[in-house]
Amino acid sequence: MENPDSQCAGPLLTDREFFQEALLYDKPEMRPVQRAVERGDYPEARKAFAGAIPKLLKPDVFFSIPYEIPEDIFKLPGEGDKEAADRICRNELVSCGIPCAFGNTIDWFANPTFNGYNEWPLQLNRHEDWKHLAHIYRETGDEKYARCFASQFAGWVKQVTAPPAGTRNNLTLGWRTIECGLRMGHTWPYVLHVFYRNPAFTGDLLVDWYKSVYEQGLRLFRDHSGHGNWFSMEMNGLGQIGILYPELAPAKEWYDYALKKLNEEWDLLFYPDGFHFQLTTEYHFDVINNYHRLIQVMRAYGLPLPEGMIEKLERAAEVYVKLMKPDGRTPDLNDGARQYVSVYLKMLGDIFPDNRVFRWILSGGKEGNKPAYLSIALPWSGFEVMRTGWDKDALWALFDAGPLGCGHEHEDMLNLIVCTGETTALDEGGSYAYDNSEIRGYVISTRAHNTARVDGQDQNRRKNYRWQDDDIQRQSGMKYRNEEAFDFAEGEYRGGYGPEADTSVTHRRGVLFLKEPPAGLGPFFVVIDRFFSAGDKTHHYDILWHFGETPPELGPGRVSAQTITLLHSGKPDAMAVIYGQEHPEWQGWLTGGFGRQGNYYPAHTLVHSLDGGNLRVVTLLYPGKGGACPVTAVEAESRPEDRNILIRYEGRELILNEYDYGC
Repeated sequence: MENPDSQCAGPLLTDREFFQEALLYDKPEMRPVQRAVERGDYPEARKAFAGAIPKLLKPDVFFSIPYEIPEDIFKLPGEGDKEAADRICRNELVSCGIPCAFGNTIDWFANPTFNGYNEWPLQLNRHEDWKHLAHIYRETGDEKYARCFASQFAGWVKQVTAPPAGTRNNLTLGWRTIECGLRMGHTWPYVLHVFYRNPAFTGDLLVDWYKSVYEQGLRLFRDHSGHGNWFSMEMNGLGQIGILYPELAPAKEWYDYALKKLNEEWDLLFYPDGFHFQLTTEYHFDVINNYHRLIQVMRAYGLPLPEGMIEKLERAAEVYVKLMKPDGRTPDLNDGARQYVSVYLKMLGDIFPDNRVFRWILSGGKEGNKPAYLSIALPWSGFEVMRTGWDKDALWALFDAGPLGCGHEHEDMLNLIVCTGETTALDEGGSYAYDNSEIRGYVISTRAHNTARVDGQDQNRRKNYRWQDDDIQRQSGMKYRNEEAFDFAEGEYRGGYGPEADTSVTHRRGVLFLKEPPAGLGPFFVVIDRFFSAGDKTHHYDILWHFGETPPELGPGRVSAQTITLLHSGKPDAMAVIYGQEHPEWQGWLTGGFGRQGNYYPAHTLVHSLDGGNLRVVTLLYPGKGGACPVTAVEAESRPEDRNILIRYEGRELILNEYDYGC
C-alpha cells in the first residue's frame, strides 16, 4: 500500500511556520526565541527554543502522576524489564508479540508477520518501546538508553511524516488518529519529561519533537473520529497537548475542545447501567482509562474537573465488579480480555479512594466491603450475572441477551458462560488478533459461543444493524429476576442467520439458576431454548457448548465433563464433540488471550443437533467435580408453549413450572 506518511523527511512543518505560527511568546523564557524570530534568524531561534523549554517544563509536577506501564505487547514472553530495554537498544523491536530485528536502521513501516497483519506496524508506531526505555533509564541512569531513544526518534521523525489534512485513517500506518492520540496521551509525555535534559536529546531533536507534537495536535483536532474507544484516546491526547505544551499557540483551544467533547460524549458512549457501548471488557477499560489519564494530568496541573465526571467513571468501573468471575477476572466479552479486575482497579484507584468495594477487591478481601448484591442484571447492555457468592469456590454464570454493540462485536447473542469456582466449565472462543485469519473469523462467529446456529449458519446482525445515538438509552429487552433462591433471565434473537440474515427463525433462550434446590441436589442451571420457525417449517438446529481441553464423555441424553454435567430433554438426538477442526469450517478452538497472533489451541466443543420447526429443548447444567451428578434424566415436552420440566434424581422427581420463575 502506498503510504502518505513517507512523502519526504519530516517534520513537514518548516522553521518559519513553526516559529511564526505555531508558538506563543507570552512567557519571559520565550522572549529570546521571539527576538531571534523577529530578526529572521531561525538557527538562533532553534537554539533559544532548546534553551527555553527546559525552564518551562515541570517534571516535579508531571512525575507526581503514577507511572503507567506500556500497554501493548512490546515484550517477549518471560522477558524481564532490563532484558527488554537492552533488546530495544539492539533495534530488535516487538509489536503484537512478534519480534523483528532491524539491524542498524528501523523501518517504521515494516511488517514481519506471516500474513501481513496490519496491526504490527500500527502498534509499533505507538512507541511503547520508548516509554519503556525512559522508565529503565530513570531506574538505572544508563546513558545507552537515552542514546538509543534519541537515535530511534531521529529516524522516526524523518521517516514517518504527517499526512495531508483529511487523510483517512486506513491510508496511513503511522498517523492514524488513534496512534496520534496514544502517543500524545500515553507514551510521549513520559518520554519527554525523562529525556529533555539529556545531551543525547539535542536541541535540534527537541525542536523536531515539538514540531511533531504540533502536527499531531492538528491531526487530532481536525480529523478525529466521532465515537468509540478511538475518540477517548484522541481527545485524551489532544487534551494533554493543551496542558503539557502551553507554548503552542492552539494549546488552550485544543484543551477546551477536548474537554468539552469528552464531557458531551460520555452519555453517548455509556449505557445507563455503566457499560461502554462497544460491550467489550477490554475497550471498556481503554475508554475509562483515557478519561482517567487526562484527569490525572488535569489534577496534577491544578485544573478543575467537569462536574460529575468522577461519579460517571466510578459507575463505569463498577461494571467490572458486577461481571467479575470467581477467579477475579473479567469474562472475555466481544473483543475483550480475561484480565484481573484488581489490575484495572489498581490503575484507577487514585481517583476512587473512598470506594470500599474497590478496596475490598484490591486488598484481597482484607479491607473494605464485599458487594451488597450477588446476582445482578445490566438491563441496558443486556447481561445477567448469576452467582452463589463472592468466594473463589462460588458458582457463576453470565448470560448475554444484549445488543450487538458498536465495533469489536461478536455474533454471540444468547451466549452462556459458566464457571464452577475458578474453573471455566463452559467457555467461549475468546478474542484474537485483528487479522484476516480463519481463527479470527471463528472467534467472532456464533459457532465460537455457547448459543445456537440454524441450518449451519451463524447469526448475522451486522448485515442490517446500524448504530443510532439514541440506542444508548434503549433497554435490551432482556427479562430477568434475581431472588434469594433463584435467578432467571431470558432473551430473544431475531437478527437473522446466514449471509442474507434470514429471519425465518427466532431463537428465544431462558436461563434458570436454582440456587436453593430441594434436598439431594446442589445448585444447577436449566437452559430453555425455544425455536420459532415461520410456518412451522423444519430447520436444522445446532446448540453449542464449549468445554475446553478435557474431553467430555457422551452417554444417552447426557454429557459428563470435568466440572459440569449436561443433560437434555427429548429423544437422543445427534451429539458430537469437535476438537480442533479446520474443515469444512473451523470449530473446536479457544484462544489464550487478547491481541497476540498464534495464541490459540484446540478445545472440545459439543454440538447438539436437532431437526424441527417450532421446538422447545431443555438442557440441565449440573456443576460437580469429576462428573458427579445425581440427576438421571430431564423430561420436557417439545412444544414451545409447554412450561413444565421434570427432573429425575435419586429415585425422586422435581417438577418445575417455568411460570413460577417468571419464565
